[in-house]
Amino acid sequence: MPDDGKTILCVDDSPASLGAWIELLDRFGYRTIATTNPLLALPIVTCVSVHLAILDYFMPGLDGGTLAANIRERTAHLPIVLTSNRVADVPTGVKQTVDAVIAKQDGLAALLRVVQSLLMLGTGSIPTSE
Repeated sequence: MPDDGKTILCVDDSPASLGAWIELLDRFGYRTIATTNPLLALPIVTCVSVHLAILDYFMPGLDGGTLAANIRERTAHLPIVLTSNRVADVPTGVKQTVDAVIAKQDGLAALLRVVQSLLMLGTGSIPTSE
């Protein structure tokens, strides 16, 4: 079922992960803005109307937790999904600042379910991977 063109910011230092996310989200009618540079994400959120952000946690230069905190300071209402290959290594405090945490190993279907749930609910946390 296609969405109504909501815009999702995707940030991951892995071009392969970004490509998979973009392909999936585009297929379901979302618009995507993607970058492998986490330092570019904050200006994007500040200048463009974004409905949700998907952030990798382990990135060089700026980790996803710090990026999420910076985004929260500017747009407290924006749902944020944090992804990682090592969810157990993401600090509990970081997990509490985002709306969902997804293990990349859970696959694209799990990511899509979380995205759709958050966009339907608006803001508010949903269960996360541990």
